[in-house]
Amino acid sequence: MTSTKIESFWQAYLASLPEPAKPRSQAYGVWYFGDTPEVAENCAKLVQAGIKTATSGLVWEMEADDEALPQPGDQAVVKDLHGEPYCIIELTECVVRPFSEVDERFAFDYGEGDRTLEGWRKDAWEYFAPICERLGQEPGEQMSLACQRFRLVYPI
Repeated sequence: MTSTKIESFWQAYLASLPEPAKPRSQAYGVWYFGDTPEVAENCAKLVQAGIKTATSGLVWEMEADDEALPQPGDQAVVKDLHGEPYCIIELTECVVRPFSEVDERFAFDYGEGDRTLEGWRKDAWEYFAPICERLGQEPGEQMSLACQRFRLVYPI
């Protein structure tokens, strides 16, 4: 269910676009990053500032939740865990790859922590391992991640 605040934010975005630039589909997602209010707010601010331009999701979790893989062109309102909208992003890429194949560039574009591959690997492992265990899966170097890149589209 989308809140009135989120829907109003989306409508303001659509109203800001010239007619030829309006998306063909009025559908959009609502995303937050992380699993605590502090992380969600911090990440929303990083996205809004153009620092965080990548994210990843555990494919096993998407399958368990019966979610389709994100597709280039998908748009989403980024919010915090209190429902406050920060910005709108458009997915530019989604590539499924093993945890072990995430590279330094992706870790940097993730925009969180120290932006190093080592830091990303530590933080991502701490985030994904409990999800794997909850799903009855063994976390490992070969666990599949949906590695996504996106661009800020509103406000810019």
